[in-house]
Amino acid sequence: MKSNALTVSNTTPIISFCSIGKLDILEKVFGEIIIPEAVYNEIKQKESYGYEDIDSKFIKVEPVKSKNYLALLLNQLDIGEAETIILAKELNADNVLIDEKLGYRIAKNSGLNVVRTLFILLKAKDLQLIDKVKPLLDDMIHKERWYSKNVYQAFLKKAQEL
Repeated sequence: MKSNALTVSNTTPIISFCSIGKLDILEKVFGEIIIPEAVYNEIKQKESYGYEDIDSKFIKVEPVKSKNYLALLLNQLDIGEAETIILAKELNADNVLIDEKLGYRIAKNSGLNVVRTLFILLKAKDLQLIDKVKPLLDDMIHKERWYSKNVYQAFLKKAQEL
């Protein structure tokens, strides 16, 4: 994963890192991040995690062009996920950041390289941006990000922290 890669993000990965005050990890791992207007609007709709951070210089907002594909995706996904997938396809993105299971599956089936928050934590550890993933993951969970017990344990085992 190269830091000059074109990366499009959905809402959840941004909010997850903002919730623990570590949005800079996204910038250090990916460089510039592009978000669709719907993701920007979702984050700006209430003063919570990411509300101010979303205006960071490394985050660019782009409109989607394909409204027909959007209507189709809205049958299964929320507008943020749908626009994220469409924008990633339109820009031929190297990475698309999506956590939700159905959005992940649809993006993967669309031929996109999908990256989830937990993978980003592992990547940050590999790049020595952080020493351990567990304290950050625990903090995310404390800030209302949710992972099942099985996912939590399997992830920490993969990170060699369990």
